[in-house]
Amino acid sequence: MDAVREQRMQAQLQAIQARLDAHPGVVASVAAIRGERLVAYVEPVAGASPTPDDLRAHAAAGLPAYMVPRDFVLLAALPRAADGSVDRAALPDPAAAAAPARDAATGGTDDRVAYLAGLWSQLLGREAGPDDNFFDLGGHSMLAVQMANRVKTDTGVRIQLMTLASQTLAQIAAELPATAAKPKAPGLGARLAGNLRGMLRGAGAGMAGHS
Repeated sequence: MDAVREQRMQAQLQAIQARLDAHPGVVASVAAIRGERLVAYVEPVAGASPTPDDLRAHAAAGLPAYMVPRDFVLLAALPRAADGSVDRAALPDPAAAAAPARDAATGGTDDRVAYLAGLWSQLLGREAGPDDNFFDLGGHSMLAVQMANRVKTDTGVRIQLMTLASQTLAQIAAELPATAAKPKAPGLGARLAGNLRGMLRGAGAGMAGHS
């Protein structure tokens, strides 16, 4: 059964690569599973500059939704082994490879993206980036409501749950005010420390009441 599942996965990855290779701005591509995420590494045609959104739309036009990569990493050239095949072991970590490209394209991190990424990371307990989806990172409806309330308080904008389910962090951040408010609540560490101090004060008061 595992062999059958592996064959099915390889067939799906090849289908993704074939679809991306059909893009006029792509020389070659590789689809791979990184952790729980489907990632596409793309070598663009010289002089072409397809964006992740372009590639995602192209993939979505010919593939079922579950086969559309979440992350697209553009490389000047795919790493090759001595025999000319793609060296999959040399493919970079998606987050590390995408960060310089985002900074080069935007001149740095958008304040709104930084704000939302910090909030998501705090709520979800893991790093969040511009191309991430809230639910793909492990979010659920209760956390989504908590996050939407926090953003409403900080920025005045109400994020709809349907938007949260279908868009990336960067797409959602683009709908926030030009200068997103900084989180008003203290960081997680500060809150934990404050809670601990409150518990100790309460314990001390209780002991004093019994003395």
